[in-house]
Amino acid sequence: MIIRKSLLLVILAISLLCLFSCSEEPGITGYNLLNPLDSLILTRFDSTTIDSAFVNSNIICQAENLGDLRRFLVGYYESNELGHNENYTLHSLLNFNFLLNNDLKNKINQSQVSVVSARLKLTPIYIFKESYIAGNFSIDVWEIQNDWDSDTITSYGFNALVRGNEKIDIGNIDNDSVYFVNLDPTVVFNWLKKASKDTVKGLNGIILSPSSGTNYIKGFASINSNFQNEPTLLEVVIDNNQKIDTLKFNVKADVHVAIFNTQCGVISNPQAYLIVQSAIKTKSYLFFDISNIPKNAIVNSAYLRLYLDSTKSKFGTSFQDTIYVQFVREPNKYELDSSSAYSLVKTPEGYYQANISYYVEKWINDDLNRGLLMTTKDPEGGFEKFVFHGPKTPFFDKRPKLIINYSYKK
Repeated sequence: MIIRKSLLLVILAISLLCLFSCSEEPGITGYNLLNPLDSLILTRFDSTTIDSAFVNSNIICQAENLGDLRRFLVGYYESNELGHNENYTLHSLLNFNFLLNNDLKNKINQSQVSVVSARLKLTPIYIFKESYIAGNFSIDVWEIQNDWDSDTITSYGFNALVRGNEKIDIGNIDNDSVYFVNLDPTVVFNWLKKASKDTVKGLNGIILSPSSGTNYIKGFASINSNFQNEPTLLEVVIDNNQKIDTLKFNVKADVHVAIFNTQCGVISNPQAYLIVQSAIKTKSYLFFDISNIPKNAIVNSAYLRLYLDSTKSKFGTSFQDTIYVQFVREPNKYELDSSSAYSLVKTPEGYYQANISYYVEKWINDDLNRGLLMTTKDPEGGFEKFVFHGPKTPFFDKRPKLIINYSYKK
């Protein structure tokens, strides 16, 4: 009799468990998959539909270096998607390895060599432009008169550069797969003379700027692009004692900087949108108040969900459709925990989502809720502009959402 009663209790417990687990279809968050036993209360936090939590956001621009990039960008872009005019000018800085053998150095110093022609060979691999414009693109080239470092220069440092008084380009040739800029032979010969001396002081490279009338952006393969052939070359045709020869010089440093006419994040209703953009490294800060969740709660899943405003977002010919989310340690300076980052990935339903359970657990148990910072996954590779609906968007169902499934003891 005792055995029968025990068996009946086991069967009853299993039946209740199956009934609880199978009463609804499991959601992607696993809300219905938690064990209902062990005196645990199972519940869900939803920042928009259930709890209506306080949500705060901010758009941030930080003057950061864009070294070690896969593409360097040149061009001009104008936008009015967010209710005010924005225009951006992208410049690139290049410097070259002038490797000359001793015999050629001696001949250059003795004026036995002259430059017949010189050109910059660039490999275009990216375009950012409006589909409705015809598109004009041309490059101006200027000498740089002072030192710069591709590992440290920012947009602020660019403004301090000293450039020559006159452009040194004498024409552009666009062959789609290759872009050529012809350079003044006299200027290039002076570079060779400097390179043939014991010191190469004064070889500070060049600035590539969009010519007047350019209305879109091109990206060119950089020294870090893993391009099969030489991505960028300075090709110099010389007359060496009536013998024509071609010298090729590789790039040793390349970087681009973006100069824009408006203060970052200044839009009519900044909390209506979250903006994340490559090249100028615009970021967005996001904070959810989850103080109503009990301490030491067990987090089963925590999904951050964002909705893209496709009418205001802009993308180039190739980009990574992913956003990085990082844990903020200090909100005033936006200091990050660099040990981890989650990827917000576009789902088949059209929104971007990531499971940030680890962050939420730290917020709850360690009292470290300082918010999140979002950046593009490919900040140097293009000019992509992701515009998400923010916490004050009039479209309530598209506001940033945090869904937390958790349990806690009674």
